[in-house]
Amino acid sequence: MSQPEPTSASTASRPADPFAGLHKMSTTAGLGSGEYAAINPLAVAGVVLGVASGLASMILEPILLIIPLAGLFTSVLALIQIRRSNGTQTGKIWAICGLVLSGAFTLLIGGREVLAFTEARGEQAGVADLVQKLTTNIEAENYDAAYLLFSQRFQERVKIDEFRSKLRQMQPHPIHGKLTGFGWNDRLQIDTDQATKVRYARLLLTFIFEKSATLPPLEAILRREADAWKVEDISQLFPTQQAPPAGPMGPGR
Repeated sequence: MSQPEPTSASTASRPADPFAGLHKMSTTAGLGSGEYAAINPLAVAGVVLGVASGLASMILEPILLIIPLAGLFTSVLALIQIRRSNGTQTGKIWAICGLVLSGAFTLLIGGREVLAFTEARGEQAGVADLVQKLTTNIEAENYDAAYLLFSQRFQERVKIDEFRSKLRQMQPHPIHGKLTGFGWNDRLQIDTDQATKVRYARLLLTFIFEKSATLPPLEAILRREADAWKVEDISQLFPTQQAPPAGPMGPGR
């Protein structure tokens, strides 16, 4: 039968470690007691960012999508911290509110930007198609078909005979040769007339000749008509006639 090992006097007289249960106490503090539990600061920040996301959604700037994304990250991190606090932190409702607000506005702003991008791609394709049709008709010297690619307001200002005459003067160019088509820089500036809700676009249009690359680009204005883009004006090629100055008794007197 084995004998118990002797215990030294120093070991027997040593008091129990007063900090041995400190870790256990700190991780279970607050459970089943009426002690105060601190509100997680990230939960509050998540709600603030969620509300700020609503304000950001009113401003049409894609960069502001970062605000609801930050709200999502902050709210999720707050929920994780609260769950791991073993009751020492509260604010779960705040974090959930921030998560819902930020998520909703992320979908709203993100969806709006995706829609705007898709619409812009469609407008680019429509303008490219217009330029291609102009190129095909001008190269074939089919000026009547090219004229139909210009807006109604342009046709009221520039008649078909003037249109044909102007283009025939450029065929062939004494230096650059025959006009073979048009090109553009794939950049559009689109605006909407708030009074009429008509959409306009500005772009730089280049004339391509057979003996040279291009001439300096000209600004062209397009107008949206019946779900299609039409050329509204190329002022340097078809300048607007200025009305005579008014006399003392009014215009033409």
